[in-house]
This record gives sequence, structure tokens and C-alpha cells, in this order.
Amino acid sequence: MTIAPHSSRTSPRSLALFVLACAAVIGVGVVMAYTIRPMVRAAEVTGSISGPCTAQLPSNFNPRVFDHCVAACISCSRGNQVTCSTSCRLKGAS
Repeated sequence: MTIAPHSSRTSPRSLALFVLACAAVIGVGVVMAYTIRPMVRAAEVTGSISGPCTAQLPSNFNPRVFDHCVAACISCSRGNQVTCSTSCRLKGAS
């Protein structure tokens, strides 16, 4: 009676597929990080208006007025028309 030698469960093909899957997951993570990064930076740039720039705003400045909010965001927070419009809408300006 002869006993067969113990065979490995892991074949070279399955190991290669595992490595390929890991590389794909890491690649997707890197792509997502670079996709989300500008959105986070835009949120930091167009945050609440504060600092010395607020002294330069007109005396009738009202952050609830959409045009006032956008103008202040562009001049004080280094935003652009799109990011400032979105920011002001989210803050409730109308």
C-alpha cells in the first residue's frame, strides 16, 4: 500500500490571479484618491468667508443673497464661479 504525496492546493495560476486582483484593487484605490483629491481641495478653498478680506466687502453685504455670497467667495476664498455657486447654494443663499 503506497500513500500518495501531499499535493499543494495553490497552483501557479491561482497565485497569479490573486496577485492580479490585488494589483487591480490597489490601482482602483489610487485612481479614486486622485479623483477625490480636487473635490476636497475645492471644499477647503471655498469654505466660510473670514479673515481680513471680510473688511473689504461692501457695507450692505448679506451672505444670504446669492450674488453677494458668490462675489465674496470668489474674492476672499480664491474660488471660481462653479465652486462658489455650489458653495453658496449649499449654505442657503438665494
